[in-house]
Amino acid sequence: MQQVLRPSRLAMLVALASLPGWALAAYPAYQAGTAYKAGDIVSNAGSLYQCKEFPYSGWCSGASSHYAPGTGTVWADAWTLYQDANPPALDLTLSSPAADSSVSVGAELALAVNLIGGSDAVTQVVYLVDGSQVAAITAAPWSASWAASGVGVHQITARALDKDGKSLDEAQVSVTVTAVVAPEAPKASITSPVAGAKLTLGRAVTVTGNVTDANNDVARVELYVDGKKASEDISAPWQLSWTPQTKGSAALTLVAVDSQNLSGESAPVSVSVEEAALPQPVAIFPATFARFIAPTAASAWGMTMAVGSSVISPPGAPARMVCPPIW
Repeated sequence: MQQVLRPSRLAMLVALASLPGWALAAYPAYQAGTAYKAGDIVSNAGSLYQCKEFPYSGWCSGASSHYAPGTGTVWADAWTLYQDANPPALDLTLSSPAADSSVSVGAELALAVNLIGGSDAVTQVVYLVDGSQVAAITAAPWSASWAASGVGVHQITARALDKDGKSLDEAQVSVTVTAVVAPEAPKASITSPVAGAKLTLGRAVTVTGNVTDANNDVARVELYVDGKKASEDISAPWQLSWTPQTKGSAALTLVAVDSQNLSGESAPVSVSVEEAALPQPVAIFPATFARFIAPTAASAWGMTMAVGSSVISPPGAPARMVCPPIW
């Protein structure tokens, strides 16, 4: 027996072929067992359906085998095909570049958009820089790139067009194109100690440096003493500790190294390393004396004297003697 296609079924297939995706996404999917009322719109089997007015609306919630829209045996008793003539508005945003971002001259700047809503009508996305078109894309994901040029601030525009070239929506951001700074080695100088400074053997000293870099990317500063690395610092204000271990003259040099491994060396600073001086003995002279003590072999020259004590001679006698401390 030849199968006969019911007109309502034919209408459904025509609707399925022409219904845009945004329409299906705009309405809830049909769920068996849900209590539907007159005027409710649902999506099912690739089409939209609206529940009929009373008294037919009671069947919209009936058994899905009979009344599921588009697939039930008698679905047309409860539902009618629905065509949404008012698609949701398109919302276009620029996802790249970010607003107020920076890019170097010659770098490839990624251009990308997000489309929300009625994107089915979009047939082309064009990108403009300061009003001049730099790219035209005819398929998702609608991305492109632009080789940045012209130092300064530029206006990036993304515009979605329909098949007739009509603008559906657009978005704009500003970006700054910066000049490329050529790599440059850092510069270093020693500010302390000064040339000719006398340092004490075995006593730690702080070597302070002044470091500048056009690229502002100094990674570390190294201290060299007579050509041998003695210390390192990885952050400003560049203060390096060194403890002299050998007497004599020493040449101090700082080497600054940046993130690209470019280095700059300071002028050498010559210092002198000496042993610590021993303290000198101190004689004690009381302000007044109760009496004079004449030095005799028994009382002075041969006697045992306490540290710091003294013997005073009367006029004409040998000068006073002080017993110095023993070091």
